[in-house]
Amino acid sequence: MQDIAQHYDHIAQQESKREDTNVLRYINNFAKTLLLEKTYELLKSEMDSMDGQIHIADFACGKGGDILKWSHVLPVQSIYMGIDLSEDSCHEAFRRLTQCSIKREGHSGKNKLHFGRNSSVSHGNIASKSLEGLFLQKFGDQQMHIVSMQMAMHYFTKNEDLLNNLLYNVSSVLQRGGLFVATFMNENCVLGELRSRMCTELSLESDLQEIPTQGDFGISYRVSLPNCLKKMREYVIPLKQTYAIAKKYGLLPIYVRPIPQILNDSVQQKYKHVQFLSSRILNTNILEDVEHLRNVIDYDAGMYMAVIFKKL
Repeated sequence: MQDIAQHYDHIAQQESKREDTNVLRYINNFAKTLLLEKTYELLKSEMDSMDGQIHIADFACGKGGDILKWSHVLPVQSIYMGIDLSEDSCHEAFRRLTQCSIKREGHSGKNKLHFGRNSSVSHGNIASKSLEGLFLQKFGDQQMHIVSMQMAMHYFTKNEDLLNNLLYNVSSVLQRGGLFVATFMNENCVLGELRSRMCTELSLESDLQEIPTQGDFGISYRVSLPNCLKKMREYVIPLKQTYAIAKKYGLLPIYVRPIPQILNDSVQQKYKHVQFLSSRILNTNILEDVEHLRNVIDYDAGMYMAVIFKKL
């Protein structure tokens, strides 16, 4: 995992200036906002009672790109705990956490903390066997209502042991009825690209000499995104095997969607979100072609999917 940490340390302070990359990022961020809202809705329906203060663990939090999203979704005084392998990313995530925690309360001029005072960001390995101890030390017997892992799970399917460690940690810090929400590369889409050997917008590159088969662990590929990822090695997530391992730790998938479907689920008419997204993107001069935006949503964003697990 050290190469992953070094890679993200290197890009922690970089921002992409490539327009098509920013369009994909905007679409994925919009879809994630909808996903996080859905997660909280499901949580309220699944939990018998909540005191209003939600505890969330953000696994592989990176630079804290989802902190603001969660602050808009969760009640005031919720507790946020971010964990990441990259020290530089952790520093940036903590800055963002501090920045968005204090908000003005109406016209009274008083400050209030959106996240509770026990919120923090820690440097650590989410697949480490010592992770449970870190949470016990910080929160005692209080377990998380939500564990979130956005666009990172594909680094943890190199082998079954690594995935077992990760899902054990998710389950160990999550309370019964709590939810684990994850987004990652879609197995079928990735394998389809590897089999076709075609170069895509995501610059997928495979070192494989044979055509990969569905359901195998350790199928690797490389992804490049300008100023973001440079031939970064990732691993296919075999869904059936992942579900079987998750079941061992009491994690049951209750919501499975590709990213484009998350967007379509939020509106009555197919592609109605295209007009909304295009107006927002056009206002920032990122994209002028609505048809191209549709292609980005269906093809590029379609490479990703989301799953919400419930802990039984």
